Amino acid sequence: QLGGNGLALLEKLEDVGDGPVVPAKLKQRLAEADMGKVKQHQFDTSDERPVDELLWELRTIQDIISLSHRCSVNRDHETEWNNRVHTKVLELALGNDETSVGFRSVTAAKITPEYRPTHSNNLTTGKIVDYAIYLEPSGPACDIISSLIDMSTDSINHVGYEGLRARPIAVSIETKTESRTVEEAKVQLGVWVAAQMARIEALVGQLALLGVKKPAAEARPGRLESEMVTRGRRKSRGRSGRMSRAEQPQTQGPTPSPTVVMVPDPSDILSQTVFPLIDIQSEAWSLFFARVTPSNAPHLSNSDIRKPMSNIQIFHSVPLGNTANIVQTYRLVKSLKVLRDWVDGDFRKWWNGFLGVREAEAGGG
Repeated sequence: QLGGNGLALLEKLEDVGDGPVVPAKLKQRLAEADMGKVKQHQFDTSDERPVDELLWELRTIQDIISLSHRCSVNRDHETEWNNRVHTKVLELALGNDETSVGFRSVTAAKITPEYRPTHSNNLTTGKIVDYAIYLEPSGPACDIISSLIDMSTDSINHVGYEGLRARPIAVSIETKTESRTVEEAKVQLGVWVAAQMARIEALVGQLALLGVKKPAAEARPGRLESEMVTRGRRKSRGRSGRMSRAEQPQTQGPTPSPTVVMVPDPSDILSQTVFPLIDIQSEAWSLFFARVTPSNAPHLSNSDIRKPMSNIQIFHSVPLGNTANIVQTYRLVKSLKVLRDWVDGDFRKWWNGFLGVREAEAGGG
């Protein structure tokens, strides 16, 4: 149900959950500091980073755990959690080198009305999600994205947030605290990803108009779109409906033919990848998978949200870790690094294929 792209990501995340996450080089240090029990199989003997780097990471993780405990005890607002805990986790896992993958706080971003799901008006007056992990496209992809932005809205995404105008959103993150329900987070993430799918559906038609070639696997015939170009305006006609000789143009060229554009089925293209959604409930992080149903698969009822046209299924949920103790915080950081590698790998390949960028042209991020 997740497709090959999503299944590969799920398996890697499950390997993190069951495998070693704490650097083995720190075993003695952790024992001396009495930082909680770490089981033997949770020590990672393959982590060859310098000790100084590992100690810096450990100190950062200790700060995160301390701040997480403080926010929990004081029942702090989610803004405090975001500023003091969640942002630090993302910085530690993703780093500050944004040449290929980065993240932004998007609490001020609103869905562009054109892509807003029909029944979500009550959710668009405020923020929808808190963070977005994005893909920094390659040079050839940037050129195509610039052309697409010029054709329609001012963003490749479903929000007009300036920092993400030309950077596709890969992973969306919603945060909540004890005072707000898990169901509320699920609804907000569902509305957000529905708008994202509506935007990408529009991009499919715009790419076809640009004449961008797609791989044969993606270029399945879908619907036809016709663009009629009419030059000049009709002049006033008499009762007979005919123009007088004086009104007729002296020279007439051949009647322009309609430009017929073959548009692939958006559902077929969208179903080739998944869109990860992260739900943070105070210290606990979990991952949902959103995936569009392929056009040849049975469609489920989607009466609550009428946009996009494609049918979206959301699969839940995979625990990523939490910020309550040493082992789980290391697990969380490693899970987010797996997500980062997936964005820079499989998700980048999907976007390049979608845009028609050949692998040889794509190069690095």
